Amino acid sequence: DGNILSEQSKTRFGVDELISENEDFSRESLLSSLLVRLRFEATQGNPVQLVEIKGEVRFPGVYPLPSDGSIISLINAAGGLTESAFMKRAELTSFATGETNSGIELKSIDLANELIQGEEQSTPLRSKDVLNILKIPDWFENEVVELAGEFVFPGKYQLQKGETLKQLIDRAGGFTERASLGSAVFLREELKLREQANLEKAVDELRQQLANNNLSNNPYSKQVDYENAKLVLEELLDTQPVGRLVVDLENIVDGRSPTPIELKDGDKLIVSNISPAISVIGEVFVPTTHLFEPQLNTENYLNKSGGVKKYGDKDSIYIVRANGSVVPYAQSYWFSSEPDFILQKGDTIVVPRDLPNYDNISLWQGVTQIVYQTAVALAAIGSL
Repeated sequence: DGNILSEQSKTRFGVDELISENEDFSRESLLSSLLVRLRFEATQGNPVQLVEIKGEVRFPGVYPLPSDGSIISLINAAGGLTESAFMKRAELTSFATGETNSGIELKSIDLANELIQGEEQSTPLRSKDVLNILKIPDWFENEVVELAGEFVFPGKYQLQKGETLKQLIDRAGGFTERASLGSAVFLREELKLREQANLEKAVDELRQQLANNNLSNNPYSKQVDYENAKLVLEELLDTQPVGRLVVDLENIVDGRSPTPIELKDGDKLIVSNISPAISVIGEVFVPTTHLFEPQLNTENYLNKSGGVKKYGDKDSIYIVRANGSVVPYAQSYWFSSEPDFILQKGDTIVVPRDLPNYDNISLWQGVTQIVYQTAVALAAIGSL
């Protein structure tokens, strides 16, 4: 049934093409005309002959109510119970209508007893009844987390309820001697979806701000360089979110992390053997990766990459650490004696495009940082 199966199930069983070819024969499409007709025929003295089933059945939804309709017949019409259905209790909601008012009646149903009694003795249903099949508390789902890279036993692991990142790393035997904990990339699907939503919002807001600036009557307002603006928008639209969460893996492994990271289905931790190198990307003449030399600073690596181009923003240069955290260039340069701001193996120096400070357009710097941070994360993932 193409309208009922989840996206995950479609992918898992490879039925996308089959669903596409048989869309017209799905339950929803086959029942739709009948449901419309039953709603149209309902009158004050003849209530609509429809019931609804929700929860742990194969095909939840609204169904026609036959003259002898019961809980068992509705469950059968919905394809039967799922494996996770709670047999001890279901909830039946009925709508009672009187001469002056109406109300809701709630009734607890013993599903196991309903099945034992059979359809002939099953609880009868009335117009607009809603049957909610509950899920077994703490029902085990097939949740998988992947560990990739320099683990003793990398691979995909079945997730236990409430399991933390540290506990899973211990299950995987810890790390190899080649592991660079400071370069860990932790990915989470819900963060990826959030990043995508934020990117789309940023694009919409930037377009709106550009339009407002163009319509401004302020004679002193800077005119927008639309070629530059177009490049930024194109970069944003081409950016694929990765869902990276910055983690301090060393503190997590040593038990010093104040908040344990509880794992979720689809999480992925990548720990590589980081190369002793410094990358330079963005508005430089030769974006490339250089061998790490402890005596060199940010300015030296910029010069080794040919220097900053005409449209490079020297005042907004920043460094992306191997773990995904960001250090402003001003701090890394002026306070270079501080250990936290000295260039480290795996750092990436980012030179963003120079974007004028147009009136009412505050998103320019933020969106370029999104683009480059995503590029750094993808490069780290692709290094495996």
